[in-house]
Amino acid sequence: MFHSIVHSTIWREPNHVRIAWVTLLALADRDGIAWCSIPGLADAARITQEQAEEAVAKFQAPDPGSSDLTDGKRIEVVRGGIRLLNHGFYQYLMSPDERREKDAERKRRKRALLKQQATADTADSPRTSDFVRDVSHQTRPDNTKEPPVVPLSGGTTPTEPKRPKRRTIIPPDWKPTANHVELARSSNLDLGREALKFKTHAEATGRLMANWTAAFTTWLLKASESGSQGPANGQRNGYQKPPGLVQHEANRKRPARLPWVSQPPGMVRE
Repeated sequence: MFHSIVHSTIWREPNHVRIAWVTLLALADRDGIAWCSIPGLADAARITQEQAEEAVAKFQAPDPGSSDLTDGKRIEVVRGGIRLLNHGFYQYLMSPDERREKDAERKRRKRALLKQQATADTADSPRTSDFVRDVSHQTRPDNTKEPPVVPLSGGTTPTEPKRPKRRTIIPPDWKPTANHVELARSSNLDLGREALKFKTHAEATGRLMANWTAAFTTWLLKASESGSQGPANGQRNGYQKPPGLVQHEANRKRPARLPWVSQPPGMVRE
């Protein structure tokens, strides 16, 4: 609010008109809109509704003695509130320091209001202790016992869950176990070749595992399912391929002959 208000024509009006105008200035936001109705303005200014209606009519009427080079209208009623027509002009007249000070003051008021509301909500909300029944006065009869701790299915008492094992690269001294030897023998696999492939793949890809023994077991199972290993002539797990099927597969693997472009002399085309 500028000190020049005391020299304006609004200061010549009755008290309820001046109070209504100062109230609108106090309620206006940064866009110059006071979000209130005429009855709301009357309640905020502590005047009657008839006096508020008279003041609004006065603000909407032209003012021949206005010094802002306009027709003197001060407000217009918009949807949801009342807009001050000369608000932008007086905002422009404010210095940067005054604008910063005004913004800081508005933010302080807003923070104080939010803090007050939060304090009120905390005071009104029920405490957890209100829902907890006081059983300190209750005692257990002498003829009763504490319920026993029931162990788990394995016969052990409940314990904290174990942390997952850390994943590492394959150790340099890793070797297949006796179980791997038996699995490779039963699956008709070359254990040395599969172990070399497994270790080379793990080192080349930088693979991380929590249990490399179990990982190689999975590798052997997949190798036995894919059928990449086995003796010649298709013998696998006691099954012998017929000779005709073996010859047919061998012929399919031979490279295809290129067609003759021209028949050389002295050669007979097959």
